[in-house]
Amino acid sequence: MNIIFAILLSFSPGIPFNGSPIVRNTMMSLIVPGSSQILYGSKIKGYAFVATEVVGILGKFYYDHLADVTRDKYKIFAYIEAGADPQNGNEDYWYAIERRKSRDDFIQYLWRQARSLYPTDPDKQQEYVNSHLVSGSWSFPTLDSWFLYRKMRRDERAYADDASVMVGVIIANHIFSALDAFISTKLASRKVSLKTHIGLYNSTVSLNFRF
Repeated sequence: MNIIFAILLSFSPGIPFNGSPIVRNTMMSLIVPGSSQILYGSKIKGYAFVATEVVGILGKFYYDHLADVTRDKYKIFAYIEAGADPQNGNEDYWYAIERRKSRDDFIQYLWRQARSLYPTDPDKQQEYVNSHLVSGSWSFPTLDSWFLYRKMRRDERAYADDASVMVGVIIANHIFSALDAFISTKLASRKVSLKTHIGLYNSTVSLNFRF
């Protein structure tokens, strides 16, 4: 969507706006990164912002898709290998499976924690165990199969983290595009232009004054 809008802007002679140019340009680039840069003369820079936005959006959908696929994969795997309930939507259940190889091992683990926290209070121990129990059973036949399940869980979290990074890229792109539009418009109003060049071996930044 952004790249289509950018192409339209590149051929547009101008957009009427009643506010001050600095507000107009800043808000345009905040809403659609690169839009004011493309419309008012910095097309290369504008297309760079548009490209970053497209990469961020596509990356977010891509990593979300990988996380969803991996989630379905480890649920089916746990069902086949350990008799887990693939329809169980409780994240605590899948986390418990990650913590211990079988339900019995998990219950013993909870009791050890309870006795450590409340060594002289059996009622508190029972309350702790009951509050952390999850419905559903599982039992992996081998450590290797359990480790593979745990790896898929880690992969899902990694993909979710990557998706979050893409969201950060998108947000940062909007902010930097708006800042660039603000600074460029401010400098232009004072007859000063800021030019940047990023090359393979060197980068330059120059200020140009008009008299």
